[in-house]
Amino acid sequence: MVLVLFGAAAVCSAILFFVALPPAATGIVLFLYGMSVSSLFPLLVTMSGILYRQMSGTALGIVKLGIPIGGIVVPFIVSIVSRWGSFQASLAIFPLLGAAGCVLLGANARRIQARLAEKEAHV
Repeated sequence: MVLVLFGAAAVCSAILFFVALPPAATGIVLFLYGMSVSSLFPLLVTMSGILYRQMSGTALGIVKLGIPIGGIVVPFIVSIVSRWGSFQASLAIFPLLGAAGCVLLGANARRIQARLAEKEAHV
C-alpha cells in the first residue's frame, strides 16, 4: 500500500508541475496528490512501530525527527536548484523523491513483508 501511495504521489506531482491542465483537471490531480501524500505519514509511523516493536519508541522518534529535517532540507535543495537552473527544474525534486520512495520500498518489499508476517506470528 505504501508503495502505491509513493507511486501515486510521484505521478501526481509530476503531472501538477509539468503538464498544463485545465482548472478542473488540476483540482482532481491536486486532490489525488493530497490523498496519497497525507496517507503516507500515518502508514509509515505505524509500520515503524510494528517492524521495530522492541524499540518502537526509538523508531518512532527517528521517524518524527525526520519530519522537520525534511522540511528544512527539501526547501533548501529547491532553492539551490532554482538558483542554478530554473524554478520548474527545481520542482522535479518532488517527483524524484516519490520515485525514490517507490524504489526503496520496492527493493525491500519482500524483507518488510517477511518481517510483518513474523511479527503477526508472534502475536
